Amino acid sequence: MEKQITLVEARNYLIKGCAPQIYREGDEFPIDQEGPVNQRRWKFTDETNHIFRTQRHKGFGRLALVQPALVGDNLILRAAGMPDCTVPCDESGEQITTTIWDADVPVTVHADASKWISDFMKKKLLFVQQAGDRPVNSIYAPEDATVGFADRFPLTAVSKETIEKSKHAALPSTVDGNRYRYNLLFAGCEAQDENRMARFRIGSFVGRAAKPCGRCNTININQETGVEDVELFDILKNHPNFRNPHTGEPIISENMLVENPGVITIGSPVEVLEWSEYGWNRPYTTNHLRQKNIRGIWNTAKSLGIIGLWRKLRGKDG
Repeated sequence: MEKQITLVEARNYLIKGCAPQIYREGDEFPIDQEGPVNQRRWKFTDETNHIFRTQRHKGFGRLALVQPALVGDNLILRAAGMPDCTVPCDESGEQITTTIWDADVPVTVHADASKWISDFMKKKLLFVQQAGDRPVNSIYAPEDATVGFADRFPLTAVSKETIEKSKHAALPSTVDGNRYRYNLLFAGCEAQDENRMARFRIGSFVGRAAKPCGRCNTININQETGVEDVELFDILKNHPNFRNPHTGEPIISENMLVENPGVITIGSPVEVLEWSEYGWNRPYTTNHLRQKNIRGIWNTAKSLGIIGLWRKLRGKDG
């Protein structure tokens, strides 16, 4: 009997590192070539060196408590104990260049929002909006593909069944789907089936699998409190049902590319156009760069920071 797979939820992460805007039963969810419309068009950077900052950086877990929402032509920033901050999507401001992983990207600085996030985080930060294209720069995507401030891929998909399976690998009370920061949530399949969906259709949208999603230490952070409260990264990395034997990374969800943009409705059926015989534990190229260069390597090292680089070398981070 054919599986009846359904899209039960979708999430758009408007600001990199912050809480998502959640779409549920009956909501429409537009997807363009770069992923959910307006996803990760904004981010926070260090005020002095203009390096991006997210929950993966030490001391930035509280970004999970920032709840952005698009209301008309404005982006609203909300957090407990703070007044709302309204940022017009077309607001002009100082133009600078910031670093995200291997790339330098032009951005616009929003002064009021920069003060708002600096007050909330008690750190000197800039709030910036993407002002130029950023190449995907991945061997899995077409040469001319672009993306916002996502980590290289426009979409991630996971199933409720995979999330439930991960609970059995750790203490159930410490695991919920929020930690995995997915875009599309499926139900009605077997656990980790999302890693075998080579191509699938939801309405007019068609997605294509790129590679299993190797997780980073962000999954250790409780998205409700912004506090790192469990070593979930290490637990999954050392569990045979989640540790990719070829890369050593813990795998939860699949990185997806957009084959055909469209507007999808939450609650719609997921039609799998092509199943792959290989799943979450398949081999893949971990170096996404088409070509290494000194500038790109230096930018990546700056993005990770000394602590992040040390964790990566020790195998403590994806």
